[in-house]
Amino acid sequence: MQGDPTLDAACSQIGLVGHITDGMTKYAQWQNGLLTHQQMMKARFLEIPALHQSGLYKKQVLEDMCGYHENTDWPVDIDFWNRWFVRGYKVAKVPEPLYFWRQHRTQSTRTNRKNSLPNLQKCKVHYFCQPEGPAHGKRIQLWGRGETLKHISTLMEDAGAQLVCVDWKPGWPVPEAAVMQQGSVVRVFLFGSDKPRERIRKEFPGFDFEKDWFLS
Repeated sequence: MQGDPTLDAACSQIGLVGHITDGMTKYAQWQNGLLTHQQMMKARFLEIPALHQSGLYKKQVLEDMCGYHENTDWPVDIDFWNRWFVRGYKVAKVPEPLYFWRQHRTQSTRTNRKNSLPNLQKCKVHYFCQPEGPAHGKRIQLWGRGETLKHISTLMEDAGAQLVCVDWKPGWPVPEAAVMQQGSVVRVFLFGSDKPRERIRKEFPGFDFEKDWFLS
């Protein structure tokens, strides 16, 4: 933060100790690859982009945010980061694991109902569709399949969003008419795994890292 006065916080990469699973290892590796403010801001609708406990924050910023909000259906950390980016605060990550996250079978990450996938998705849709979110003033074009497309579209409709749903997965032909609408909508791809997202970034016509979003 001393080297970049525009930053409001600095987090670090993380390490894992204790009961380490393959899934948590993959998650830590993904999170450790998000180093810049832009990378973390764009990834926040996939998963939590940084461990809040690994960070150093400006006191006045935390006071402005009123700390953590615990009266929600979802975890305080995903709520914290979404409110952080909504308010326009900047954060970056030290490319070194300075915080080690102890893992055990009964930790709240695995057992608290607030960490269930439906509650996490409810949080993501809430912040995506609110007036300060990426969908403000635009129609949302959802690209996905099956139950995921159905569930997320229902959440967004309940939030008052105007939707265009496209039943599609990477490798399928891209409807030309849907691509032509990109100027008037915000595109959201409902794919959380690395390989589909990478394929979309490389192969989808006119994919724009700045304007297009992934949500899972």
